[in-house]
Amino acid sequence: MTSSMLSCNAMNFLHAVMQAMNFLHAVMQAMNFLHAVMQAMNFLHAVMHAMNFLHAVMHAMNFLHAVMQAMNFLHAVMQAMNFLHAVMQAMNFLHAVMQAMNFLHAVMQAMNFLHAVMQAMNFLHAVMQAMNFLHAVMQAMNFLHAVP
Repeated sequence: MTSSMLSCNAMNFLHAVMQAMNFLHAVMQAMNFLHAVMQAMNFLHAVMHAMNFLHAVMHAMNFLHAVMQAMNFLHAVMQAMNFLHAVMQAMNFLHAVMQAMNFLHAVMQAMNFLHAVMQAMNFLHAVMQAMNFLHAVMQAMNFLHAVP
């Protein structure tokens, strides 16, 4: 074989080596691209987890809002019960006033009865005075009858 054939074979071999290296370089670039795609998918996966967490936080806030509404309702029920208690206290006060008025009415009835008793005693006193007067008249008539 001549030296020109040897050099031609060497150059062909080097060209094939270069083509193989170009192919490996392209494979590495494709792998780099796939790696970047995988990193993007990992980022989207993390975003999805964050959105799931925010969704759970939203549900927890909705629950706390419902608890607050229930507490507001119970507060309104308590205020209504306080109002009814105040109404009952006012009615108790009016009942006590009515009982005091009933007592005063009974006292007045007792005083009316005592007044009627006093009027009856005055009437009997007047009857007794009339009987005393008649007794005196009879004594005078007896005295005049005894005089000769």
